Amino acid sequence: MSTPMRTPEEPLVMVYSALSGAGARRPRCKPWRRAHRARCGQWRKRRPPRRVRHRSGEGWGQARFQQACPQRPCVNRLPASSRMPLQTVAENCAELRYLMLFLTLVYVEAVFQGDYSVSIRTVARRALENSAAQLGRDDWIKAARDVLIAAGVDAVKINTLAAQLDVTRGSFYWHFKSRDDLLDALIESWRAGAVAPFRDAVMREDASPSLAFLAFCEVWFDAQLFNPALESATRDWARTSDAVDALVRKVDRERMTLLKTVLAQAGYDELEAEIRARITYYHQVGYYSLKIAEPVALRRKLLPTYFRVLAGFPVPAAPRS
Repeated sequence: MSTPMRTPEEPLVMVYSALSGAGARRPRCKPWRRAHRARCGQWRKRRPPRRVRHRSGEGWGQARFQQACPQRPCVNRLPASSRMPLQTVAENCAELRYLMLFLTLVYVEAVFQGDYSVSIRTVARRALENSAAQLGRDDWIKAARDVLIAAGVDAVKINTLAAQLDVTRGSFYWHFKSRDDLLDALIESWRAGAVAPFRDAVMREDASPSLAFLAFCEVWFDAQLFNPALESATRDWARTSDAVDALVRKVDRERMTLLKTVLAQAGYDELEAEIRARITYYHQVGYYSLKIAEPVALRRKLLPTYFRVLAGFPVPAAPRS
């Protein structure tokens, strides 16, 4: 009977164990070897056998000795029996057959290239290490971002992300030291893209104040530059974290400073420029916080009126796309 594969790496671990000989027979602990020597007369003083196998091992003595081995925890290498040929396992697992073929081809290629020192055990170990290394740091951050948007920061857990990416927890520690390290990288990735699009939109040499103000507002329409769901999730996260709250407030100040500068260039005094910048920015933050669902076409239709009310002057004749 086949054993269900819980992780993508498990068939490869089975191949590695079988080809290395470690899985051909159940590992026996140190007390078993001591008792075996006593039975064979290698020791003058006979000692009664204690634990002949590990707890999850198969075979004789299993019903009699149920206590765990004190030397090391048991490692399940091959299922179902104390001695199972690799071919028997492969008959019940299509993934394992493909992995056997892959490892054989890699081994033959290494031999043809003149690397006679390589063994198929080494090939299996390298393939197992590469399977975890192929998943990059950005993949984990993206998965954490998706979970943050869907369920909040409390749901961003290593086990949840590993299940979503279909890998083991060990792959996570290739890139991050802990969950806090991942959360730091997640909020840093948000901060890196939170101000730059707005700054790039207004800091153009040929942009007039009206065009710069319009370009600032256009960032909120561009899904590639601004993610309202991520923005709302980050603000929810800030309610439970002082560090995130400080970072969000810093981003808000930088964005409003850009708006205030543009409005000051349009001729408003410092106080009025600041008030108009606040009204414009707070209006948009509240729009996304209330999760108002409007088609983009409708929002663009209402933009000229919003623009005139918030900025105090009409939309420029040649708006930038």
